[in-house]
Amino acid sequence: QTLSMEERTNYPLCLNVDDLGDDFMLTIQAVKQISATRIGEYMQVALHSLVEALERTPQAALNSLPILPDDERELLLAGFNDTAHPYPRDVLIHQLIEHQVNQRPDACAVRGDSGPLLTYAELNQQANQLAHRLIELGVEPDSRVAVSLRRGQEMVVALLGILKAGGAYVPIDPDLPSARQAYMLSDSAPRAVLTSSDLLADLPALSVPVLVLDNRDDLAQLAKQPSGNPDAKALGLQPNHLAYVLY
Repeated sequence: QTLSMEERTNYPLCLNVDDLGDDFMLTIQAVKQISATRIGEYMQVALHSLVEALERTPQAALNSLPILPDDERELLLAGFNDTAHPYPRDVLIHQLIEHQVNQRPDACAVRGDSGPLLTYAELNQQANQLAHRLIELGVEPDSRVAVSLRRGQEMVVALLGILKAGGAYVPIDPDLPSARQAYMLSDSAPRAVLTSSDLLADLPALSVPVLVLDNRDDLAQLAKQPSGNPDAKALGLQPNHLAYVLY
């Protein structure tokens, strides 16, 4: 006589189908994080969709059949994507960030794996100094500025600084073949290039100014630049100007 029985599995999800002749039974075992109840609901919807497709549209592809319950499908497609937020259409991208600087200067703006890296005030100051330097180098609305950097705080400062100067950033993946990088630099005709010392040698010969953002001399030049926001109106910068070029 079996007094009690407990089944366990070494897998996060097990689905058994028992053929009972005129009917069948589904047995689902799952870890708590997955929830056997949710999997059961998915299978119920999937089986209903399969039976309906066999009767009405037998040529339908299996991957076109729905498996999500209607309420969860609506939540994923509409509920979680309900992020629209009105804002003035005549405001520039970097001006939205400047608004945050005024509202929350000491809040974290850039965070890395090890924790906070830059506050909004620090990000804005560094981007402003870079923007003023780029303006000195002739960057203006619709000018392109190439960026060959690894992901990190320097890249965030670089992209924001370019936008503040009125330019459009052109990201150059440093892992691309040298011939591809050379083509992108030639085709985009940048007014300047931003990079780091470890990537400088991988770039082709350039006839435009190159700012190495971790170089002592370039950092000293940037430190001498004004820390205030560039005047977008004086630069003639409008929302319809180019923001970036992607390949």
